[in-house]
Amino acid sequence: MQCDPLTEQLAALVNARRQLTEDKVSLANQLEQVREPAVRRIFARRLRSIETDILLIGKRLAELVASHAQFAEKDRLMQSFCGAGPVLSHSLLALVPELGQASRREIAALVGLAPYDHDSGVLKGYRSIWGGRAEVRRVLYMAALTASRSNPVIKAFHKRLRDAGKKPKVAIIAVARKILTILSAMLRNNQEWNPQHT
Repeated sequence: MQCDPLTEQLAALVNARRQLTEDKVSLANQLEQVREPAVRRIFARRLRSIETDILLIGKRLAELVASHAQFAEKDRLMQSFCGAGPVLSHSLLALVPELGQASRREIAALVGLAPYDHDSGVLKGYRSIWGGRAEVRRVLYMAALTASRSNPVIKAFHKRLRDAGKKPKVAIIAVARKILTILSAMLRNNQEWNPQHT
């Protein structure tokens, strides 16, 4: 995968935000366990600092995307999808430059959302996902959780999967794959989100 300098800059910021977000979760978990007031104050101060840094990185990402017409347009299109915010959009711009160009199957495989079987002879195993770009997969998973509640089309799709007996995690992974497919098609066709076109 060849990246231009702006994509590499975006990727560095996205990866820094991921690391800070992981630090924030870890520190928040530690804070819940601490009883000593002095230590709690120190941890709380560090937590506020991390949260400020995450906001600053988000602002810098938005500035960089807005400064480049092609990126700004892709960002606008993706965020027109109900359930896709700047974290998802900026992550995809930075880490999946193939979005909108690769086929549905190729893009799912790149991100690690393509199901692979574990069949051997007469044995039939569960389908599972593996490989690909784990950071993108994590962000898409969170977007899938949000869209399953807030986007009527995705909510109905998720309900059909659950009603068909799919396990909760399997259904969310399928939702994440569908969101990725929809966003890729929106970029390829240069169209905003339209519930009628899914």
